[in-house]
Amino acid sequence: MSTKEETLKEFKKHLNKLNEIDAIHPTQYYLANRSMRLAGGEKKLMLAILKDAIKCYRRNLTGKSVHSKKIFSETEEWFIDDDTTYLYSFRNICAWLGVDFKLIREKLTEMKEEPLQVS
Repeated sequence: MSTKEETLKEFKKHLNKLNEIDAIHPTQYYLANRSMRLAGGEKKLMLAILKDAIKCYRRNLTGKSVHSKKIFSETEEWFIDDDTTYLYSFRNICAWLGVDFKLIREKLTEMKEEPLQVS
């Protein structure tokens, strides 16, 4: 298995753990992007934004209230938007963190479709 495939596999594993828990353990934080150990505050802020967006998406995915539906819609739009002119856009944050934006979108889509699947 190539290094890229191993890294992708490792990231998928850690992204799945994000779906299971609300807080990230410090080791998961650093494993998500090895260069984070040397990163400045900007990268840490970007990771915090990405983590918060994933939490908002998960928390409001099945929301029934108008507020929850609005938060989910806004969060989903942020993940879908391909505009890179905004510094803290989803695509720019992924680029800065070295994260595959397509993989995150794929996992979020799976989460959204999961409740619709019948066992």
